[in-house]
This record gives sequence, structure tokens and C-alpha cells, in this order.
Amino acid sequence: MKALSKTARVLLLQMLAIGSVFASYGAGRPEAAKQPLRWRGGAIQIAVSSSLTKQNPRIVNGSDVAGALRRSFQTWQRYVDFDLVQTTTDKQSISPAGAHGDGISVITIAQTPENALFFSNGLQESAAATRVFYDKRGFVTEADIALNPYQDFSTDGTPGTFDLESTLTHEIGHLLGLEHSDVFGSTMHEKYGKNGAFGLPSYSARTLSQADITEIQRLYGANGTASCCQKIEGTLISADGPPRQWEVWAEDAQTGQVRAVAATDDQGNFFFSGLSRGSVLLFAQDKSGEIASPGELGTVTSSSDVTGISKVVPSTKGNLKLEYLGFNGQLSDIAVSLNAGKIYELYLGGTNLDPSKIKVGFTSPYLSVIPKTIASRDFGSEISVVSIDVQVDPNTPPGDYTVFVSEANGTKRYIVGGVTIEKFHNSFSKFSLTDE
Repeated sequence: MKALSKTARVLLLQMLAIGSVFASYGAGRPEAAKQPLRWRGGAIQIAVSSSLTKQNPRIVNGSDVAGALRRSFQTWQRYVDFDLVQTTTDKQSISPAGAHGDGISVITIAQTPENALFFSNGLQESAAATRVFYDKRGFVTEADIALNPYQDFSTDGTPGTFDLESTLTHEIGHLLGLEHSDVFGSTMHEKYGKNGAFGLPSYSARTLSQADITEIQRLYGANGTASCCQKIEGTLISADGPPRQWEVWAEDAQTGQVRAVAATDDQGNFFFSGLSRGSVLLFAQDKSGEIASPGELGTVTSSSDVTGISKVVPSTKGNLKLEYLGFNGQLSDIAVSLNAGKIYELYLGGTNLDPSKIKVGFTSPYLSVIPKTIASRDFGSEISVVSIDVQVDPNTPPGDYTVFVSEANGTKRYIVGGVTIEKFHNSFSKFSLTDE
């Protein structure tokens, strides 16, 4: 068998990093209003199809399906002030696309024509899809989840399968009205790996990130378990030229954990809502990757809601691109899961990543690059790759943390929440800082 080239290995990891599809259909709601979808409240009944409760050839034998369902529901239930009620049904198919569904929210994995149709047009490798129906006021009336009936799932980390609990947790987020997140390590990020990506089980999406919690609190408020909710509004003003679309994110001012992400509108305005109280540091970068990042925007305290933040940002062309992360000889466009108290070799991939001209760093004081460890890695001519040794402090709180590369002139590119610190074991460390 011919060995894969390193470029092919990058492509292979991208194939292993497939997420989900989110589609919504309603009756006359103006999409231009960009109003978030949400349930009215009360009890939401979600019917689990017998295609899941009975033995299914697409689910590895012995998998804890009931436990995965229960835990996925409970993960979100902590942050909404109404009940998610699990029922059962013999219904096999999701409702067809259209203005109205049949009123039954279902989770299914059955190989029916309607379910299979959801995964056509290049979406055959996706793990799952959620179809949401809503009324003219933007209230959800039904949400159906289809697990891809042509993919395999497990709960024990079987390589080449999707983790069932991670997939369900992600899709229930869609069912509740959440869209995809730009935070790499969030449960609601568009992509997550199959088991075996980086040689590890894909368990990280089982647990919500701070960004996921902020989004669910934005829709429904806090259910009494958190101090909520802080709002922040601001505007990014281009130094010259028309406004661009910027990615703006908030990190905990003490730990560096990513807490929320937003995008500016056509006038450069951005808005955060649902933030738990606590001082945050704001950052921004051009979503296209063409303009030098302004980096830090400043710290916002939690004493009250904040409006009127404005910042003039540069329009200087940037040369760096940072798109991929990885380790264990592999790269992908998903988060890398590390453990506290360890040292790992981390890979970064993109454009113009010259070790003699760039610096790699983290926005959190808990993660640091060991000096003189940056080195070039050969992944072919189509991508520039460097590696570093990163030290994760033993006291690092679980969460998502941002990595960046910078040039001497201050040009920076970030991967927001690209490193997620988990309790799930990652054995590919170079050194442990604690006795195990």
C-alpha cells in the first residue's frame, strides 16, 4: 500500500472533520431582519424515533444510545428555564422542507427517502442535519434532527465513527435555535472530527464551551444558575475605505477563555448579549484574512451594560494566514484538545509562516510557547506549516483558548478558541508537569 503524502494527510484530516447542516423554514418571517429563532418556552417535547431506540446497523453494537441521548439533553437543560421532554415514536422521517412541518419534533437515523434527501448535494459526509420550522414571529414550532443514515456512530470512540453524544449535543443546540459558531472549540462549531482525528476520540463537543453558554443565554436568558446577562455594543471604523466585516470576540480578562464571538454588520457595528458577568478583553480580526488584525480592542468591565465602544482599525494589507491546527503529525480545521499540566508539540498551518519571521503566542497566561522550539514542517508546497512546543499550566481551567501568529510589524492572525483544554485524556504529550 502506497504511503500518503503529507499534503494528502491534511486533506484526509479535513475529510474527517465534517460537521452538520442547519436549515430553517418558516411562514413569512423576513430573513433580512436576522432575528434569532427561539422556542416560546414551556415544555418542548422531542420524540426519539425507534430507529434509534432499537438496534441499528449504523450504530456500533453495544453503544450507550440511551445514555448519550439523556446526557445530551441534560447538557442544554442546565441553561434553559424550561423542560426538554424526551418521548418515543415510531415515526421514521423528518418533515419535508416547506413552510410548515407536522408538529412533531423528531430525532431519527432511519434510511428513508426524506432523510436521505437531506444529505444530497455534496452533504453525504455530514454527521447530521437539523431542520427548524418557525412562525412569522420567529418562534420555533418544530425542529427535526436527522443523523446521517449512511454514516457510522458510536459512544466508545471507535475510530472512523462519529461520536453519538457529541453529534446529538451539537444538533440539540440547533433544535434550540443556535446557529454555527466561529469558535473552533465550541460545541456549535460547524466542524468536528470523527473519532480517530489526531489519533484521539472526538469527545470535546459533548461539553459546552463558554461561547455556547453565552449563545443559549442570549436566546433564553439565564435559568438562575449564572449571573446574567451583560450586553456590549460597539463599532469598528475603518481607517480608510469602506467598512469591512470583522470577527469580534470576547475573552475572560483573567483566564483568556473565549466567552463569545460576533461579526460586524455592513456599518461596522457589533453586539454581544448573554455574557455572564465578568470583565472581558475584546479582540478583532478581518474575516477575509486580507487586512492586518487590530488585535486587542480593550477591556470591558461587568459593572453595567456597555454601549458606544468605538475603535478605528487599520486597512493595511496582511501577509499572514493561519487556517489549520494539529499535532501527532496531522493538520485540520478543527480544535485541538489538550490536557492541563502537559507539554505538547502543536502544528500550525497557513500561508507565509516563516519561523525566522514570525512569533507564535496565546492570548491566555495559562498557555505558553517554549522558547526556541518553533520549526518548519514539510507538508508540501501548497501549505506553510510550523510546529511549536506548548506548555499548558497545571491550573488551566477547562475551556477554549486562542492561538496567534504575528510578524515584526505587528500583523497578526488568530484562530479563535483553536485549543480546547479538556478532561478527556490526550496521551500524545511530550512531557507531564505533574505526577500522574
